[in-house]
Amino acid sequence: KTWAALETAAVRVARDMNPQAVANVMSAYAKLERMPDDKTWAALETAAGQVARDMQPQDVANLTWAYAKFGRMPDNKTWAALETAAGRVAQDMSSQHVANTIWAYATLGRMPNNNTWAALETAVGRVAPEMNAQEVANLTWAYATLGKMPSDSTWAALETAARRVAPAMNPQDVANVMWAYAKLEREPDDKTWAALE
Repeated sequence: KTWAALETAAVRVARDMNPQAVANVMSAYAKLERMPDDKTWAALETAAGQVARDMQPQDVANLTWAYAKFGRMPDNKTWAALETAAGRVAQDMSSQHVANTIWAYATLGRMPNNNTWAALETAVGRVAPEMNAQEVANLTWAYATLGKMPSDSTWAALETAARRVAPAMNPQDVANVMWAYAKLEREPDDKTWAALE
């Protein structure tokens, strides 16, 4: 009964939600592994499209992450608005925001448009020195899943980050990074190889 009441409330207030509220509600559904009912999904998707132009980096990252966790693409209008927002805020994204956003694209099997991709790739190079092990692993996995080799400067930044965080990687992180190297047909440089072994 409580869940049904919350869904009814979400539908009622969705049109008045700000960007953070839409992203928080959608990511809460995803974290709870509960797909919104059709009426709630439609209301939240419409709201996301309407507020995307005002989203901050965390809003974009949380919302794209939620769609990826659901394994469900938003409608084309909402997706276009989110993609525009991702390109606009990429310059201000933290390492977690960048990693989650690109991971979401890869998980959904969608390559960003050229402008958004360029902005996200520039952000990867900027935040790579701050990345933790999971962020490096998720990003290298995402590049390989999308079949997109990073630019030389981005690759160098990711490789340096992989070397730095390798001691903190768990088995899944190491597997994802090694798989990404193989899939992208790149061999780690000697220092990175030694760190990953």
